[in-house]
Amino acid sequence: MKYPTRFISSVSEAGSSRGWRRALAGMIGVTLAMTSVASAQNVYRNMDEPPEQWAGLEIKDTLGSKLPMELEFVNTTGESVKVGDLFKKKRPVLMFMMYHRCPLLCPATQEYVVGVLEKVDFKVGTDFDVAVVSFDSRDSVADADRAKSKAIFQYGRETDESIRSGFHFWLGRTQNSRKLADSLGFPYRYLPDSGEYSHGTAIYLITPEGYISRCYPKLSFEAKDIRLGLVEASEGKIGTLLDRITLWCYHPDELGNYIISPMRVMQVGAGVCGGTVLTLVGGLWAWDRRKRRRQPAAVAAGAGVADGTRLRTGVSGIEQ
Repeated sequence: MKYPTRFISSVSEAGSSRGWRRALAGMIGVTLAMTSVASAQNVYRNMDEPPEQWAGLEIKDTLGSKLPMELEFVNTTGESVKVGDLFKKKRPVLMFMMYHRCPLLCPATQEYVVGVLEKVDFKVGTDFDVAVVSFDSRDSVADADRAKSKAIFQYGRETDESIRSGFHFWLGRTQNSRKLADSLGFPYRYLPDSGEYSHGTAIYLITPEGYISRCYPKLSFEAKDIRLGLVEASEGKIGTLLDRITLWCYHPDELGNYIISPMRVMQVGAGVCGGTVLTLVGGLWAWDRRKRRRQPAAVAAGAGVADGTRLRTGVSGIEQ
């Protein structure tokens, strides 16, 4: 079938136009894909490089340091308190710093911590205390009281006076908050443009004497980590014998999470095997000793029986 020349020409032009459009679309797609890959590579390359406002705010290692016990703060009733007041009852203290105007990280930290504590069978106010200290002088007593009420509600235990007294929400003057943060190794920076603070997150376990025992620099810890940390901080005064044995087999990693120690497991295994072997050898030795003691008695008894038989035989012969 023959088509008019004009028709063939128009079809060719249309096909050519569609081809160029497809080619152009393909080139744009490839360009966007390459740009996306390059952007992704830059993101992954810079993931370990903190933003400028975070520079210098890394959590510092201060384990073993003692808190400044004379620093003064204000509690939710407006009373003046000192850091040393936290340790009058000789209990471990779980402590972290925040500010109540924080839009995201601080309330998320409090919610995460209290959620974990709810799963720990040690009780706040009986076995240990919780201290939340604000570093923003603009925070008010009402702000701290609301945060405390929220924490107690979220804790999920039947609220009593011991729990109320076990949660401490404090406010402080700028210089005192800074001194406490420095002793903990917890840096923060005020951002004038936004009126907010740039800071990380860190949870600290303090011994009853006021020494920093453990630090959890990220919200990745679990109830077992807090439990073992409290047993460690209390030097075994709370918890069971099994907790202390478990603590001996575990060690904290750089995030404060307790992980099992292969060397300790090998030591425990070697001890169990050694004890089993010693018990077996001791049992065999005792059995052999008792056996040797019985042999002379058996021989003597056999000789006595033989003599008695001969004696009766002789007597019988005489009687005959």
